[in-house]
Amino acid sequence: MNRGEKLISEGKFNINTKKYDVNTSNVFSEILRSLRYCDIYLSDVLYGIERVRTLVDNGVSGVVWFGFYADGVDYENYIMENMMDERYRYHYYRDLIRVEVTVIERTGSIEIVLEHSGYSQFMKELRITK
Repeated sequence: MNRGEKLISEGKFNINTKKYDVNTSNVFSEILRSLRYCDIYLSDVLYGIERVRTLVDNGVSGVVWFGFYADGVDYENYIMENMMDERYRYHYYRDLIRVEVTVIERTGSIEIVLEHSGYSQFMKELRITK
């Protein structure tokens, strides 16, 4: 996938299991592909995958950011901290991925959207001006 392209996975609420049924394999596979940008601490990605899985399992909307760099994977707080530092802003992260889980209770549907993103979208979403 290229920057700006979106990977979308949709599902529905299962009345029997009282959970949302949505195929997360394609989303998690795309996240794992970005581990090629990490040299060490690849297992850090599991924390972010767990956060996405928790949103889906609990039927809660939310966004999880993944920042892939040489020494592992960062999430929102560390990405923001590094992006605010002029020394790291444009070259620290080799890939940024935004995963948004949207639950629409009135229709019983769920959608997961993965997008390879960039610095400006991250800063805009968090309403950070520099």
